[in-house]
Amino acid sequence: MHRRLERQERYVSPMTRHKIIFFGQPILIPYNSESKITNEHIYKIVYKQLERLLRKSSDSLYTSNHEFNCDDSVKERYPFVLKHVIEDGKKCSICSWNRFCLGCSFESNTKEFNNTGDSIAIEWESAAYYLRYLSNREQDVEIHSSVKLTRSLNNDSNPDELSSIVRLEDCLESFIKWENLDQKEMFNCKICKKLQPADKKLDIWKLPHT
Repeated sequence: MHRRLERQERYVSPMTRHKIIFFGQPILIPYNSESKITNEHIYKIVYKQLERLLRKSSDSLYTSNHEFNCDDSVKERYPFVLKHVIEDGKKCSICSWNRFCLGCSFESNTKEFNNTGDSIAIEWESAAYYLRYLSNREQDVEIHSSVKLTRSLNNDSNPDELSSIVRLEDCLESFIKWENLDQKEMFNCKICKKLQPADKKLDIWKLPHT
């Protein structure tokens, strides 16, 4: 999960000294508990998934900004820090509650990753977030060819139009329609003992239990 901390002038306890602001979409990190991976490997996986959302440090719009010198992340390999947190991302998953820890960070190094079984917070410095994180790219998706095909059946005028809706009825009709099997899927007839051309059809008899 993405988060950044904003220091508050007034607070009741050390836990409320910083206001936690969550943003963006969570990402999934593939992890096999049987294999040993390093902290650096975790950083690389996270960065690979976020690369499309980051403004390059060589971008002229970025380097011409007068706040460029205020962004300490330029000197670092990654514009964020990874921290061990519990599921809601508000507390550390390692320290006890009375330490008021918001998450223990781990550096990008060759040490073995300490899997706590909880979540990892991707924490951004304010300058790095405002100067390098491109939130307008979060909703950019690659449309699969099958989606374009279905849209073309519903909207002949403009198959790429996003407003062309794929209805549930269309999906069900496509699922139960007759399908002509090719030569690799010919039916083995029990009477003549030969492969014969055949058609296949699936039907929905009842709804699943909910």
